[in-house]
Amino acid sequence: MASELESIEETTKKIFNVSNTYYTPSGMLEFSLTEEEDYSSRFSILISELKKRGYLAVLRKSNSSVTLSVFKVQPQKDGNLYLLRVLLLPVAILTIIIDGWFRSQFLYPLGSIRIVITDTAIYGILLLGILGSHMLGHYISNRFWGVKTNLPYFIPGVPMVFPTLGHIDFLHERYTNWNSQFDSSVVGALFCLLASIVALFVGIFDTRVMTTEMASSLFGSTIHNVQLPIGVVYLLNHFFPAGPGQVQLLSPLLSAASFGFLISFLNIIPLWNFDGERAAAPLLNPRYRFSITWIAVLAFLLMQYYWLAFAVLVFSWNVRDVRPLDEVSPISPKRKIILFIVLAVAVITFYLFLYPPYIS
Repeated sequence: MASELESIEETTKKIFNVSNTYYTPSGMLEFSLTEEEDYSSRFSILISELKKRGYLAVLRKSNSSVTLSVFKVQPQKDGNLYLLRVLLLPVAILTIIIDGWFRSQFLYPLGSIRIVITDTAIYGILLLGILGSHMLGHYISNRFWGVKTNLPYFIPGVPMVFPTLGHIDFLHERYTNWNSQFDSSVVGALFCLLASIVALFVGIFDTRVMTTEMASSLFGSTIHNVQLPIGVVYLLNHFFPAGPGQVQLLSPLLSAASFGFLISFLNIIPLWNFDGERAAAPLLNPRYRFSITWIAVLAFLLMQYYWLAFAVLVFSWNVRDVRPLDEVSPISPKRKIILFIVLAVAVITFYLFLYPPYIS
């Protein structure tokens, strides 16, 4: 053990300018570092070396002093958590399928049960694809930065309310720096947004136009007008305009797209314990991020997104602030610009595709 720590000390001193070295009773190594302009690249090199030996390090700044602490990585025991992951996945898929089935029921008068089954299956594929794209974005970014992740927990929802509450990812290890934390958060949300756009066009092209007389004979009093977001209205009228005496029969697949836009929106704005909050963490302190979360909850209540306000409260409750291994190195300037662009995209997405809410 002593020789191993001595070897780590030697490696660290080759990478950083060390002023003092301390061996703690708990078996950690602590180094006082001299002031430098760039810790980020050096720290990434050190982390790569330490991971090979089963160690990690944290870089912290207090007043004017910078401290590097090296510690042994303790093996994580999955225990019954792996079984929980395995059990939650089919339950989440089932709630999505049930939700799609109920949303597709009104199509039965168009021909046969086959139409209902087909739309239910496509609905499930679209929504699972949206969740999967979110996960894929995280995976690609984490793989690029060399950050290990565990399998996610899929959270079942309530059919005809919110079919799934998405998934929760638990990192096997913390992000290396603010840049890696930002990339993982933003890429996951943007992948989700792109998948939602695909789902939107699938729903648009599944829309049917028929005469008012035919719609009344098939569906009777169940036909009613729905107030849609401006972006959805534009696309529907562009591809399937309803002339005089005609109505648009909206596809249930549009609801899958709406859920996707909502998931991506929630993971872009800085809501506590969501991706957007982690992306904004180097720019906003915890108090501001927590305040934004409460403002968002009140806004959702005013817009009658009651179940959404409740979900945000549940996910944001009693969760500690997640910070990377290297807190000293700032986020890159280009990522600050990207953050504001992505936030603008979130606002535009909400205006074009989410308000007024049309999930019912």
